Amino acid sequence: MNTGEPLLTGINIKDALERIGDRELFRKILLKFKENHSNVSDEINVALKNGDTELALRLAHTIKGVAGNISAHDLYKAALELETGLRQGSSREGLLEKFSQCLNIVLHSIGTMEQKEEPKAVVSTEPADISKIKVVLTELSELLEDDYTEAADRLNSLKRLVNDSVIREKLKHLEYFMGQYDTDSALKTLYRIADLLNIALIRRRE
Repeated sequence: MNTGEPLLTGINIKDALERIGDRELFRKILLKFKENHSNVSDEINVALKNGDTELALRLAHTIKGVAGNISAHDLYKAALELETGLRQGSSREGLLEKFSQCLNIVLHSIGTMEQKEEPKAVVSTEPADISKIKVVLTELSELLEDDYTEAADRLNSLKRLVNDSVIREKLKHLEYFMGQYDTDSALKTLYRIADLLNIALIRRRE
């Protein structure tokens, strides 16, 4: 992360670092925010269409808190306005549109940062091992749809096949999402692992 610049678009890095105090922790918070909240605008919209204002409020409140923590000031303001509007029964279309725009700016910035910083994995395995890894990844992508018990077994097999530190870190993320039964996030992480290893997988979800 280039902290010599005062701003990532939508995020004030300098301000956030003064609050958090640790660059690597800040980076992890940003990446976790992107992983956990990329679809929150749609989630709020669906909640409102289903008449679940309480869920929509809870989601807006969560984003407001995280946005304040990472110094995404425009997103914080938009989340606050959305939360207030929902509580007061105000017209929500304009508020949600503004919220979505601010959120997308922040997510794009984090995605750009991730692409620039994430090193390409150099895997110290023989081609035969890569073939084994591809088999396990393929099986795992299928099992994530309907059998988490078997998927956990495949994940353990994958851990034994991979030594690269970057991939192992991604496997921790995958294990976390599986533990939360968050299939979408687990699959996205799985596909990212495949990309890092230059392994082509059939994408069941995007």
